[in-house]
Amino acid sequence: MGRLNALAQRAYAASASAVTSPPRIRAGSVVAAITRSMSGTTGTFSQVYAEVEPSPAATVVARIIASADVGVVPKRADGFGNEAFSTKVLEFMACGVPVIVARTKVDDYYFRDTQVRFFTPGSDDDLAVQMRWAFEQRDERARIAAAGHDYAREQQWEKHEGAYFSIVDRLGSLATGEAPHLCV
Repeated sequence: MGRLNALAQRAYAASASAVTSPPRIRAGSVVAAITRSMSGTTGTFSQVYAEVEPSPAATVVARIIASADVGVVPKRADGFGNEAFSTKVLEFMACGVPVIVARTKVDDYYFRDTQVRFFTPGSDDDLAVQMRWAFEQRDERARIAAAGHDYAREQQWEKHEGAYFSIVDRLGSLATGEAPHLCV
């Protein structure tokens, strides 16, 4: 983070916000953390449901994301981080924000250089180069943001819900031996 701090202090009046969950906050972090506890509960949820209207907290987070000049999704390229898809990338894309992403196996599979700006995982120097690029290349940053936004629109639930329900139905019928039915 030293090189990133030097870049911000030397050339730009930059501020950063991270939207994260409480366990990911590090004391003394250069990044200001914005968190919100879900009614003080932790752990896993026993039910999954879809909200018709965004919650007030989701609306606040969406406004924060949309106000960013660039989104940064740093991940390690080892173990789980290399294989886990981060929805943060799509959240930035959906808000029209260009994204700088660690080049992990999963991100390299789903995204193209025309949709995101990649950096080498674990390299503060490369991340600093990409952040500098984002502030200096506004036209290219806008093109990447537009391409990312188009990609996010193609991934909307309404376009894929039938396929997902079909998969769940097939898996459910395999496990129970029952005839497939529509999940509703």
